[in-house]
Amino acid sequence: MARSRGEPPPTLIDKEYPFHVALHCEDVKLHFDQVCFLSQQLGCYRLSRNVYVHPDRYIVYMFAEQRNAECFLKAFDGEWITPGQSRRGNWVPRYTRMLVGYDIEKAP
Repeated sequence: MARSRGEPPPTLIDKEYPFHVALHCEDVKLHFDQVCFLSQQLGCYRLSRNVYVHPDRYIVYMFAEQRNAECFLKAFDGEWITPGQSRRGNWVPRYTRMLVGYDIEKAP
């Protein structure tokens, strides 16, 4: 994955922002303004990561302080994720979203 210009390496980001919270992308879309506002107020790192767990996508928000991460986690019912899991993509979410009203074989 390529870094943005002037962005520090991922290991340095993980050292300075060790508390990661994953939110399902659908939850972020539904509450985008609230997520952006609260993440800025709590001192979230300016760039987020994406984790793909078939068939879902999660957005990972990184915090420097645990109490800020816990507040964000409780506000949007997120999940804890370690820095290593967010970089390698070997994380398994707590819940699996199921398609309702679709035939699994015919789902896109």
